[in-house]
Formats: sequence, C-alpha cells, structure tokens
Amino acid sequence: MKRDLPYVVRQAQIKARTDNSLKEILFSYMRKISEFKENQEKIKYVREELDKLLEEESKGTACEKGCHYCCFHPIAVSEIEMNDILKDFPRVDKDRLKAQKSLFLDYKEIKYEDRACVFLENGECSIYEKRPIVCRLTHVKSEPKNCHFENDQENVEHLPVLKSSLLVGAYYMGHPEIDLIPNLINHSE
Repeated sequence: MKRDLPYVVRQAQIKARTDNSLKEILFSYMRKISEFKENQEKIKYVREELDKLLEEESKGTACEKGCHYCCFHPIAVSEIEMNDILKDFPRVDKDRLKAQKSLFLDYKEIKYEDRACVFLENGECSIYEKRPIVCRLTHVKSEPKNCHFENDQENVEHLPVLKSSLLVGAYYMGHPEIDLIPNLINHSE
C-alpha cells in the first residue's frame, strides 16, 4: 500500500483486533467483496453499502453541503476507483493537477488554492455521485473549519463511523494500490 489508511479506518481495525463481533463484521465484508469478480461490481457495492451505512452512522455530523475544507487535503483512492471516476468524469483541472504533481512528486511548495481536489469546482464536488470512498467516509463532530489544511490550533474530532470504516478497510485490504489522486491520474492518462 503506497498510502496510509484513513484515520477512522485504522481506528476501526485496531478495535476489531480485540472485539470478536467487529472482527466478524470486517471478515464478512471481506468475504462479500471477494464474491464480486469484476472491479466495477466491487466498487459499486462498496459505494452503495457505504452510503446505506452512513445514513445511520453519520447522524450528528457537523459536515454540510458547501463545506469543503477536507477537499484541500491529499485524497487517496484505489486505482479501481480512479479509473471508474475518470470513465465518467474525464475532465479535471489540469493546472491544479500539474501543481499537485509538483507538490507530491517533487515536494515543491504550491499555493493553497492549488491544493484543492482536482474535482472541486466552485466549492462543490463535481463528481459527487462517484466521489471517492474516503470522501464519503469523512465526517466530523467538531467545527468543520477545524479541518482547514493549515489549522494547527483546533482539534478535529472524527465521527465514529465504525461499520462504515470496517467496510472501507475490507475493501482497501484487497486493493493495496492506494495512492493520491494526482499520482493515479498520471497513470490513467
């Protein structure tokens, strides 16, 4: 795996090590995902199941439409996700993509605005229906402004979306090619 798992996924997996009921949930997701032979079927199942789980688990989220602080953080996806997204949304902000590649590949400093996800347009996700799994999973209880990339004063308190995190962990275990969006677009072009 090229990138670390999201924080809430790591925390859920740690809990599953000592809680047999959570461990069984994790393994049941792994078995279900492995039943699908086609990658498109896997990603479709994970997205749909995740959205169902989050309807319940994300109650109490402070996130709301128009909040996009998290879209300025590096976003890691699987290669399968990226290919599926690009199939329906091939247009990306090329200037932002180029700037991000220079940041992530050459470690050059870039303007804050250029850190935004290449699919963020006018403060909204232009691929919302196919947004990455990690984006679906990201919910906080703290003030959304605390998620600002340059915030180092206020804590970010993630919403404990345990079953959703176990589902994502099960998917990522079978797809270790996780990387940042700009790096995978480079491979997909």
